[in-house]
Amino acid sequence: PNWIPALTGLGRAWYDEGEMHEALAFYEMAEVKLSELSLKRNLRPQERLAMRSPEQRVFVQIGLGDVALAEGRNDEAVNHFRKAIRISPQYVKAFTGLGFALEKLNRPEEALAVFHTALEIDPDEPTAYIGMGDVAVSRGQEQQAIELYEQALMLAPDDEKLLLRLGRLYANQTNSDPAIPLLEQLANKPTSSESSMIRPYRLSKKRLMRMALRFDL
Repeated sequence: PNWIPALTGLGRAWYDEGEMHEALAFYEMAEVKLSELSLKRNLRPQERLAMRSPEQRVFVQIGLGDVALAEGRNDEAVNHFRKAIRISPQYVKAFTGLGFALEKLNRPEEALAVFHTALEIDPDEPTAYIGMGDVAVSRGQEQQAIELYEQALMLAPDDEKLLLRLGRLYANQTNSDPAIPLLEQLANKPTSSESSMIRPYRLSKKRLMRMALRFDL
């Protein structure tokens, strides 16, 4: 059988749980399987399909890039996302991942260009707006960042990290009242690292603000 979709699926599942070591192991196994298939002469129908379709090869590189980015190996992340784009330049997650990696490497102009390309592929991709907002924050352009995060929030209203990003920016403004509903929405979520930190403070406006400004994103 073609094990590659199963391996990439397990890699993504572990990644979503925050277990990067396990995620990396499954993505690397998938990469090895693809390499073995490329050398095999008599392919089974499922194996032939896996080699003809770029999807699984792209997913492996995006997965490896996501794990590298999460672990702070930003140069490696750039390489993996660029490999994914070379395989097939139609997967928006490869572009947004590359944009985040470039932003982490303090290459904002390149990051913005990549995020704009992602929006050309999918104008409703919230992570592209989030990435552009992150670049604006790094440049001290808080109002522009707020507008970009608000655009992202319309597309992904339940994104916890986005709620915290926008809540922090609102909390830092002269009129910080818009931060309250966002942080309360986050605090009321059942399970997340962000909500677990905020939840004990949800009854106090001052504490909500203080906690939001302390979080390291």
